[in-house]
Amino acid sequence: MVHAQSSSIWFSAQAPLRIKNWEWHQDAGYRTIETSGRATLWFYRTGVRRYFSEHWNAAGGYALFVSRVEKDRPAFGAENRIWEELVRQDQWRNLKWVQRLRIDHRWFDATTKTPYYAAHRFRYRTAFTHALGPQLDLQVYDEIMVQSQQGQWLFNQNRTGFFLHLKPAKKQVFNLGYTYLHQPSANTHLFLLGYQLNMVR
Repeated sequence: MVHAQSSSIWFSAQAPLRIKNWEWHQDAGYRTIETSGRATLWFYRTGVRRYFSEHWNAAGGYALFVSRVEKDRPAFGAENRIWEELVRQDQWRNLKWVQRLRIDHRWFDATTKTPYYAAHRFRYRTAFTHALGPQLDLQVYDEIMVQSQQGQWLFNQNRTGFFLHLKPAKKQVFNLGYTYLHQPSANTHLFLLGYQLNMVR
């Protein structure tokens, strides 16, 4: 967040295309100022994923994030990002445990508020998903992020929350969730609305 706010609505859409053990990852999102319709950030992320087994997969790609730098003006700054991640999944009957280690290499354009700079962020996410029925899952998760910036390692943020995954059809998932976002500058309540279309060839 480039300015403190107590809440935000995060909309997201995902449309991964999987062909055997390969997947084209793509997702996009729109985040609001408080509960208004005004954008504080939007992004598009793409990449390639490789499934090595039922337990392990890895991915990497590019993302463009555009963030508002001044709350009351339509002034935005771009962040270009290269990302890589390693994922481990384990299943015990109706309970799934997913661990993800992601690295973001971040390049921020100069704005009216900040000069150009680069950073590297390390993220660890752990999530437990429990099947409540054939069309409904509950997921709880925590993700911690630390960042290397200008030669210093700093705590970046921590996200703790839950999702309900509604699956009206085999390839479609609607995500409804809440996250408590803790940052050094402020804490934010996030309300999450998402849609995922899983395409398999």
